[in-house]
Amino acid sequence: MPRSNPIPPMCGCGLSTILKTSWTPRNPGRRYAECPVAQVMDSSNLVKLLVIAEGCKYWKWIDEEMCPRSVEIIPGLLRRINQMEKQLTNAEESAQKWECKAAKLQTKVRRLEIMMQQHASRERKFAAALAITYGFLLAGFAVWVFGNLGNNDLLQLPQKDVL
Repeated sequence: MPRSNPIPPMCGCGLSTILKTSWTPRNPGRRYAECPVAQVMDSSNLVKLLVIAEGCKYWKWIDEEMCPRSVEIIPGLLRRINQMEKQLTNAEESAQKWECKAAKLQTKVRRLEIMMQQHASRERKFAAALAITYGFLLAGFAVWVFGNLGNNDLLQLPQKDVL
């Protein structure tokens, strides 16, 4: 049969069979049909048919048997695909962890930028307050100096009385 999606045959129970794929080393990727009442279990590379209730035990290969080279190559390719999928999963998990760390760092940076803005605002306020304070001190000193220009007593050192 061609590799298209065939119409599932009818089993002895009168039900449409279930199409499944074998992944055993001897028949990798080979499709088969079985009675829907039966359940197939893959145990130690042997396919065993277990009957549940009273199925008709219908079981038939859909695909032709593979050439020996395909049987030899496909399991290795499947292992490589599984290995690459595992590497991809690990890379995606790692990327997710780094994205989470980056998001946390961006949050910290934003918080620190806000703190820097607050400190800069406080620094400007303190600088303005200091400038005003110096201005008042200078004005007070100027008033004191210019207010006492005619009074030389303030600028002279006190003299001690000598006995």
